[in-house]
Amino acid sequence: MHRPPRTSVLSLLMALTWIACAPPDPARDVISIDPTSDSLTARLEPLARAIGDRRIVLIGENGHGVGDHTRLKVRLVEWLHDELGFDVVAMESGFFECGEVWRRVSALEPRQALYDCLRYPFQHAEILPMFERIVAAAEADRPLELAGVDPQAQGFDSATRPARVAEILSPVDADLAARIAAIDSAVFLPASSGGQGDSVYVWMTANGEAAHTAYDSAIARTSGRDRWIFLLGKAWLERLSVRAAAEAAGAGRPTRYYEVRDEWMARAALALADSIAGQRKVVVWLHNDHARYGDFDLGGGYTVRSVGGFLREWAPREVFSIGLFMGSGRVVDNARQERTVEPAPADGIEETLAVPGHPASYLLLGPTLRQDLRVWADSARPYLRGGTEMMEMVPATEFDALFYVDRVAPPGFEIPRE
Repeated sequence: MHRPPRTSVLSLLMALTWIACAPPDPARDVISIDPTSDSLTARLEPLARAIGDRRIVLIGENGHGVGDHTRLKVRLVEWLHDELGFDVVAMESGFFECGEVWRRVSALEPRQALYDCLRYPFQHAEILPMFERIVAAAEADRPLELAGVDPQAQGFDSATRPARVAEILSPVDADLAARIAAIDSAVFLPASSGGQGDSVYVWMTANGEAAHTAYDSAIARTSGRDRWIFLLGKAWLERLSVRAAAEAAGAGRPTRYYEVRDEWMARAALALADSIAGQRKVVVWLHNDHARYGDFDLGGGYTVRSVGGFLREWAPREVFSIGLFMGSGRVVDNARQERTVEPAPADGIEETLAVPGHPASYLLLGPTLRQDLRVWADSARPYLRGGTEMMEMVPATEFDALFYVDRVAPPGFEIPRE
């Protein structure tokens, strides 16, 4: 029986060991970009090929208080609109609020459209150019349509909600319109109210069953976008009911309280791409935690199924997910408190994506990934959530592409006036 020479076997084992253990050479796969350059479109051609004919692109961000992520995401939305035919941008903000902005967009200035659609963590000066495009192109042959996917009450337009839902339902059933408006006044408070407080859970305990029944009737008697206002409204009622039951039992918030939000953001994104307006291409603007395919850790024992996870189950050939990360600088949290980005962990996501001398870069995690980076991407890697909290993820199971900005700063919260 012929046996290969020992040296050949040893050489093969050494080669395999090197592939498994050697650090990846990112210079051969990581694509450097300058988000401010006119050459960005050409540098994104590999990304265009990877996206292909998928109709839902999720663009995450490693925290809502990263001005340079906002600026890059605006460029990506513009590129997706101009080059790949994505005509809807759906924000991690209220479905009702952003939908109302789009319904009356011709009467709004970009700055007001921004404030009416977005809640405070997203109100960045860097996002204004996207709203300028939305307003300017509203009557064009290919407008960039604005939408929201979140069932939460947010934005500064929630005060108009009871009157608007009554307007929708009055031609159908005046009594139902009055009941829904009264429910909405109790559970959808405007952002300027300072929040709902514990009284809303007491209200839900006493009135939740009747509220759900009324919303079921509204859902059955409407269609299109109007129906989705009530579908997302009922999702909000479910969140409140779940928490109200936990409060009454003296228990903590159950995981379902958090997960129902991601489930219905995913349903809304899919509906925008399909059932609401036919076959559309939708780019969804949200946090990395929601954009990723795996569950995300909220802390306190809560592990929540993500928007990306739901979409990968329901429409695996339609969705493409992008995660954003950063190397150094300053960011702010949702309370607008500044923090310094911690040093990148060794062999982690940030360190691997950094290309010396370039402000930004990206890495595609698809089948073309070279073997040494494939081994890296298929293993748990450290990263800094929000730039400050050390966590781990397996990159290839969470995203289709990773983007990186080398140095970041907080967003501008003073939105320029016309």
